[in-house]
Amino acid sequence: MDDELYLDNLIGEFLAEQSQRQLRRANPHALFLIKALLPYGERGLHRKYVIDKVERMEKEVGLPIAPKFEQTIQRTFQSYSSQADGKKPKPEDDIFFWPLGKGKGQLAVHTHKVRRFLENRGLAARH
Repeated sequence: MDDELYLDNLIGEFLAEQSQRQLRRANPHALFLIKALLPYGERGLHRKYVIDKVERMEKEVGLPIAPKFEQTIQRTFQSYSSQADGKKPKPEDDIFFWPLGKGKGQLAVHTHKVRRFLENRGLAARH
């Protein structure tokens, strides 16, 4: 099985197994961002479409959508990107980036770092 498809399925299974309460406590925005961006690889996807996809996914599993949802997703993206201003993530948590440069509207995930990111959270070891 293709590595990206495996990781996408793994995230999907994890999210499906969690109750709404567990998901709210787990703050899974990073997982939804990975799931939204993974099919586009390192070329990424425009920010508006990413946020729309994440919002749809979160609604599908019954999570409430915060009034400032767009800012929440942007903040999550930035907290896992060494390109963002402010506090830098640990190297193993540096999974998101702007492929066209910061502020150009395109978001992406370092596909080669996703497996380790998930393993560090006890997800990939489940299979």
